[in-house]
Amino acid sequence: MEMIPKIAFGEVFCWWPPRTSVRRTCTINDGQGRIRRIDIYVSKIALMDASRSTSTPSNEELEAMAKRLWDKRIYPVVKQRIMDGQFAPDGTLQVTTAEIGR
Repeated sequence: MEMIPKIAFGEVFCWWPPRTSVRRTCTINDGQGRIRRIDIYVSKIALMDASRSTSTPSNEELEAMAKRLWDKRIYPVVKQRIMDGQFAPDGTLQVTTAEIGR
């Protein structure tokens, strides 16, 4: 029987300058003793496009955008990609503009 992984998300979005993205962590427990940490990144451009922002937002505004978009636009994409195992070998998952829409 295949087990459905349990996914726990970190509470905080934070600006991550090396990737010009907002970052949120998550932990995946596959139920068979394997626990994996995934770092989720949503780029500044993706957030600006999804929020239809015309001016350059501050880092705090980008974090707020990610929080607002999480439930309806970002989380469904992230959940599906995690369930499909579509994250990089280094434990990162980059959410794109195409995935969260304009």
